[in-house]
Amino acid sequence: AILLNWGLSFFYSSPHQFILVYGFFMFFIDMAVAVVLWKVLRLEKRGNAYVVLALYLFLPTVLILNHVRFDIVPVFFAILAYYYWRKEKIVVPAILLGIAVSMKWFPAFLVIGFFLNEVFIKRRFWKGAGQAFISLVIFVSMEVPFLLLNHLRGNDLSNWTGSYTVNYSFRTGVDTLPGIIQMLSDIRFSSGFLLGISLVFFLLVVFLHSKRNVPANYVLYCLSFLLFNKIYSPQFHIWFVPFLLLCLPDKGYWKFWSKGPELGIPVILAFEIVNMLVYPFSFTWFLQDAGSFTYAPFLSVKIFSSAIILRAFLILWTGWGLWRKH
Repeated sequence: AILLNWGLSFFYSSPHQFILVYGFFMFFIDMAVAVVLWKVLRLEKRGNAYVVLALYLFLPTVLILNHVRFDIVPVFFAILAYYYWRKEKIVVPAILLGIAVSMKWFPAFLVIGFFLNEVFIKRRFWKGAGQAFISLVIFVSMEVPFLLLNHLRGNDLSNWTGSYTVNYSFRTGVDTLPGIIQMLSDIRFSSGFLLGISLVFFLLVVFLHSKRNVPANYVLYCLSFLLFNKIYSPQFHIWFVPFLLLCLPDKGYWKFWSKGPELGIPVILAFEIVNMLVYPFSFTWFLQDAGSFTYAPFLSVKIFSSAIILRAFLILWTGWGLWRKH
């Protein structure tokens, strides 16, 4: 992200110009993601390709956040890696994921998804292991220059490890399920406990759902960390939106309920709208009224709390639907 900002610095001379340059660049990356998503849909001969592409282009997360957040860049490498993996390539997807993981940690979920699919579905252990190893080598290769520079300047490893651990140095965000529980009750959660709960959810998905398709597994891995995570930025949905749309049934699915939760277009739309309702809309109203992270008997607090709880419910609903059908 820092290297990207440095490169873009040659194209602007004021904060206002920076916003325009940064937004234009991210818009270009977003369109590149849309192109790759379309190529995946055509490769899979999906009957609902136009619907899926339209959903991607006009979902709230994409319209509001993709052009101002860095997360779309590693997502581009991740979806491109999935495209080449579907074309039975070995080295290219591994290299792309190694690059993606060096930017943000969440594409590592796709490395796991590829490995498990190769081992348990296609029975090709060495191919899966080889791809994972190549991704690891690329990741390490991209980190080494920064580690060496850090060492030459006499710094310890905290500058490097901090980028991976900084999220858990924050206090529990009020815009999370644990934060709402703490705000409305005397219950308090430690960072270790919340991380442990997330790891339990993640490991359950890995070991009980390893023989399913890659997009569904990847989305489930992401959701397992979001439910009880101590921070929950709406930009996190950028991570999995393209892959969530790939999990829709081939002809689209418009029902919200059919003998239990299923992933469908109404579920995705509800999930996205509630995510935007949490932030920035109800969140800013809540802060204006309450003025702090303590409970206050304002209508905005009740609306904000309800949005958080509803989003957590939709995480479970979406995850259950994926689990049942994929």
